[in-house]
Amino acid sequence: MASHTQPLTRLGELTFQADDETLALEVRALVDPAATLRLNGKQSDVAGCLRHVSELRSAMDEGTITVLDEASDGATGTMATRVAVRMTRKDGSVVQGESHLIGRLGDDGRITKMVETGRLLTPEDDPVEES
Repeated sequence: MASHTQPLTRLGELTFQADDETLALEVRALVDPAATLRLNGKQSDVAGCLRHVSELRSAMDEGTITVLDEASDGATGTMATRVAVRMTRKDGSVVQGESHLIGRLGDDGRITKMVETGRLLTPEDDPVEES
C-alpha cells in the first residue's frame, strides 16, 4: 500500500489495480473486520465489499480513479474523499461516475466506518474537467 495514500482512496484504486488475491489481502489490511460499511445505501461487511468490487470488475475491461478532493482530521480519525471514476465496459461503452466516501479510522489505522455514495454522470457533468 502506498504510504501517503488515504485509505479511502486506496480502496478505490484497488478496484482497478489489483488482482483478486491482492485485492482481498489489501482490503483486509485496510478495513477492520468489524467495520460498518454502507455502499450506496446498502449495509455491508468486508466480504460484501469484496463481492461488490468483483461484480464491478467482471463487467469492465479497465477503469481509472481521479481524486478530486481529500480531507482528514487526524484527531478524530475522520476522512473524506471525492473521486471521479471512468470505466470501460467489456462491450466498449464508457461509464463515468463520481463517488463520495466518508470514513473513520480506528486506533490501528484501519477503516472502522465507511459510507460511499456514487452517481453516474453524463459527459457534460465531468468533474475532472471542472477541477
